[in-house]
Amino acid sequence: MTLICPDCSFRNSEVSFGGTIQERGERITLAFTSEEDLNRQVVKSDSATILIPSIEFEIPSTTQRGKISTVEGVLKTAIESMEQSQPDRLRLG
Repeated sequence: MTLICPDCSFRNSEVSFGGTIQERGERITLAFTSEEDLNRQVVKSDSATILIPSIEFEIPSTTQRGKISTVEGVLKTAIESMEQSQPDRLRLG
């Protein structure tokens, strides 16, 4: 659930987990057949790693906080993060 301030329109869709993390995680596999599938809502926990094997792409758990979003939203956040750090990666060569 996204919280939206009626006064300033600030949005917060972060999710805080109060319990302990399982010793073994859960693997969830999504299959996409259309662009519409990118609108699927997901709950991404702080400890979740997202893998897209077909393009050898990984979103480590440490790069995005827990939140409620769509598949597209999670991917856009990863892309924006990579774009912001691109000058640093180029400098390191």
